[in-house]
Amino acid sequence: MPQGPGAYPDDSAVPWFYRGIFNSIIEANLATARAKGLADLLLEKLEMRRISLDSAQFERIRNCTNETSLEIWYIRAVHATKAEHVFRD
Repeated sequence: MPQGPGAYPDDSAVPWFYRGIFNSIIEANLATARAKGLADLLLEKLEMRRISLDSAQFERIRNCTNETSLEIWYIRAVHATKAEHVFRD
């Protein structure tokens, strides 16, 4: 866990009965942050490649919380020539 002023407390600062909840909240927040970062990278890659998205495709990326899907879409975006290539099933 992060150390220093303003960082998350270490395990000794959290009563034992809250540790599971505390760790779950941290993991959920980290997963959300990772997904948001991947979505941002994907949108940037598509913009750099001049691949246009309609509003539904943009929202699909922006609202996706599945890191695996975002990673697959990013890999596809490297070679795609249009948005449909990114989302093919």
